[in-house]
Amino acid sequence: MSSEIKVDTISENTSANGVSIDSVTLKDGDVSSTTITMDGLTTKVSAGDVIFQGGKTGNTTLTNGTYTQIQFTSESYDRGNNFASNTFTAPKDGVYLFHCQFRPNNFAFDRILLNIYKNDSSIAGTAISNTGEVSNTNAGEYPSINATNLLSLAANDTIKMYGYQNSGGDQTIFEATLFVIRVGTFD
Repeated sequence: MSSEIKVDTISENTSANGVSIDSVTLKDGDVSSTTITMDGLTTKVSAGDVIFQGGKTGNTTLTNGTYTQIQFTSESYDRGNNFASNTFTAPKDGVYLFHCQFRPNNFAFDRILLNIYKNDSSIAGTAISNTGEVSNTNAGEYPSINATNLLSLAANDTIKMYGYQNSGGDQTIFEATLFVIRVGTFD
């Protein structure tokens, strides 16, 4: 026999214990050290404890034929103050989701790239990295160059974003954006 209960709100009797359902405890407040096991899958609750969102609407110059670090001059969120000098520093071990994008500012190119550097070394071309790339674009086109990656980082690992273009001269990009969120740990 199976039963179903539908509710909009479950209230605690006390504020310290939470609500338990089949050995799963749900509680509000700080749950950063809580472990949940359901159907044999165990995870630590930590998503959202590290969040960064930043960008730059103005131009950044990409030197022709050279990887140039992308600049982010504004921050919407920086929970934990982990972003400084265009560098994200992991405050603790975990799996982090990165999404970065920028747009070329009205120039023709054969190739434009967005690469992630971990601890000052490119991880492009590895099985763990997703490189953003667009080829053969004419002036007057403004494609978004995007890269999204899940990376396992140790505390104090650094992440920087670099752009590359080969138009024949230095060119500018604009609308650079970076999102970072720690999604959990591997246990």
